[in-house]
Amino acid sequence: SLIQPGREGPSLLQPVVALPLGESLPLVLRRWPTYIFGLHHYMAATIFYVILFFMPMLWHELLPEWQYYRLSLMISLPTVIGIVIGPRIATWGDGTDPHSNSRKRWVLVFVVNTLAALIFTLAGVCLLVASDPHLAHSTRHMLSLSALILLSTTVPLASGSSGAMWALHHGMTPSELRPISIAVVNAIGNLGGFAGAD
Repeated sequence: SLIQPGREGPSLLQPVVALPLGESLPLVLRRWPTYIFGLHHYMAATIFYVILFFMPMLWHELLPEWQYYRLSLMISLPTVIGIVIGPRIATWGDGTDPHSNSRKRWVLVFVVNTLAALIFTLAGVCLLVASDPHLAHSTRHMLSLSALILLSTTVPLASGSSGAMWALHHGMTPSELRPISIAVVNAIGNLGGFAGAD
């Protein structure tokens, strides 16, 4: 890694020589952390793009009498919450005890992201049930409203774990493989943009 434990001063930063693409790519593709972190990034991107592309339309259909500026303010609220609590989450994850940092980051990355995925799935089920034309209008309205509120909670959850994910990734990846590993994890994660938009 760049930082050598127990050393101080200018010598903390050590030069890192990345392996050539032909050597590093097969090594990265054979490492299981590549796919674990890629899956995390994929889920976060799926949630982000669902929110980006579909939430405004869904809220407008649910509350057609609301003016656009009111809808915009409400839709942006989860992102604002994520911006406010993000530094606090990062501070907790990094902490001051080097022995507990890794455990906290694992909690942020996998427990929080799993919770976001479960909420995301539950919201989808609510919308699916709400599409039944045999249900009463009030029931369908309540199910749709519940789904959108649930979806909104996934935004700060998914965004709050991003920093910890990359910290864990860099800590578990040999320095000579990091450049290619970052690219592969991003490539897997960006597929969530297609899933989220479809």
